[in-house]
Parts: sequence; structure tokens; C-alpha cells
Amino acid sequence: MTAHDPRFEPSVERTKLELWLEEQPPGRRISWLRIADETGIRMTDTNKGKLRDAAEKLQVEYLALKGEGIEIVCAATSREAVTRRLQKACNSIYRVGRTSYIVLDKHGEEMDDFDRSAIQGVQNHVGATLSSISVSKAELATADKRKKLIASEIPNMGKIPISDWAGSPKKPYHPKASKS
Repeated sequence: MTAHDPRFEPSVERTKLELWLEEQPPGRRISWLRIADETGIRMTDTNKGKLRDAAEKLQVEYLALKGEGIEIVCAATSREAVTRRLQKACNSIYRVGRTSYIVLDKHGEEMDDFDRSAIQGVQNHVGATLSSISVSKAELATADKRKKLIASEIPNMGKIPISDWAGSPKKPYHPKASKS
């Protein structure tokens, strides 16, 4: 039997934040001051990290509102949450690619063939991953464009121009048209 090590226990602040976070409804916008008032925990950078850990443990997604607070993700904000995560991943992968090019440019001649080949392999994977991410970004943008088109008042009696719908037949779509 192993000894219990208190260093690996969640802090009191994190436990309080977990309990508080479980009670929050989706879609609620909460300022850092309100979180501090409701939990009794001052929202320092350290405690914001504990809130992030608590949210991860509870599988609660939220949008960070820079300088203001957070918004618990709901159906209306779920696409934005995914888009933000995708953009962060894209930026990180881009930095990996940039670093690999700089390293090869500056030190490639001094490297042995195995290391150079491994870094070139990373560059290939970075390119493929960024290409795949760009497809996902386009799908998210198309979904947003479709949503705006459907929600807007289109002058041609609700018909949506097909040129704005990827992969659709080249005739106007009318939602009220009978199925034939």
C-alpha cells in the first residue's frame, strides 16, 4: 500500500471552484469579480489556472472573455469554442513548422542525416496538418455563412443563392418547396 501524499491533492481553491462550476448553467457570462464574490476566491492568475483545471476535470468548456471573465459554453457558443481551440492548435503547429525551418536553415549542414531527415519529416507532417486544419476552418466558416444566410431576409423570397452553398446543385433552394 502506498503512502498518501498531500502534494497531489487538489487545493482547497480548486475544490471550491469545482463545486461552484458544477452549479453554473450553460450560457452564463460571469465576470472575474462575480466569480470572486460567489466563491470567496480572489481571481489571480494562479486561481484562474485552478479554474481552468476544474473546468477540464468536469468537462465544462468556457470562453475566456479577455479582461472580463468567462462564458460557459452553450449550444449558441459551441462553434465559437471549437473555432478558438482550432485556431490555437493551428498557431502552435505553425510555430513548430517555423522552428523546424529555422533550425534546418541554420544548423542543417552540421546535423547528421538521421536528425535532418527526422526534422524534414516533421515539416511534412506540419504541412499536412495545416492543410487539414484549413479544411476544418473552411467548414466552420461555411457553417457560419449558412447560418447568416438563413437568418437574414433575402430579397428573392427566401431563396438562398446556391453559389454560397458548397457542394449544392446549381438551382435555387427554397425551404418551402414541396419534395418531388
